[in-house]
Amino acid sequence: MTSTSNDCSPVSPDEEQSITLNISRVADECPDIKCLGFDDYDVMRSEQKEILEQGGALFSLDCTHKLDATQALMVNEIVNLSSFDDEARDNHVPKYVHGEDSYPFMLVKVVYLLPFPDFIDWITPEKLASTSYQSKCQLSSHILWEQDRADTFRFTKPIIPLVFKMTVQFRVSELARDTLDALAACIGGISISKGMLLERTKRSSHSKSDRCLKVKSVLLYTEVNGGLLCHHLTVIMLASVPKFVTTVVKQYKSLGSNETSETISNTRKYLRSVFSKTS
Repeated sequence: MTSTSNDCSPVSPDEEQSITLNISRVADECPDIKCLGFDDYDVMRSEQKEILEQGGALFSLDCTHKLDATQALMVNEIVNLSSFDDEARDNHVPKYVHGEDSYPFMLVKVVYLLPFPDFIDWITPEKLASTSYQSKCQLSSHILWEQDRADTFRFTKPIIPLVFKMTVQFRVSELARDTLDALAACIGGISISKGMLLERTKRSSHSKSDRCLKVKSVLLYTEVNGGLLCHHLTVIMLASVPKFVTTVVKQYKSLGSNETSETISNTRKYLRSVFSKTS
């Protein structure tokens, strides 16, 4: 199980938000993506709830040198999560000091529904990292590499087409209960049934360095009637960002939302094929 930080108190059961969503209309295709600011997220707001219930998704993307309160909470709870006993020693990445504003961050939040109630017991780090899962759920523009470990996958992706691409390797681990309770604060106090951490790892201490000092992504699953409410939060801590990249990223939301739609559609199609075979 992955360790948690102790910098924010976990959401108590009395503060947890009750979620009621009609998942019956959710098909494989993701027809609509609503781009939101990080402070605008509320899945029980009628407009956002309707988008989710129709199979759409909520999407937020920002690149900033100065974190607001909502962004700081997300960074503080996620950026230092790790399956390593000592990630600075074992994964050769720096520890972020909370409140330190010297690093720019790229932050992504995606929310959607999966109409597969059996998924919660089926998913494991090894299944999420598997070639069978990743080859079907990744974007068509991604190049998937051969697996070296059962809990690790590696791929090359364009971040900003024709400007910036990167090869990333992720280790997948399951998040501990106390970590899930703390992360609930990042998603409006919604209780979390299960969660996975995807952390960027290096093939060796001699791997070529780039501007991405750390990449941490959490997949948080909340059981609802007929399926799961999914929150996918990503924190990328950067050594530096040229000013023009910050501008481009802010204009990149439409492309990012298109990629989100493709990924969600791919994931639903793959899971439908998995669970149709077991039913």
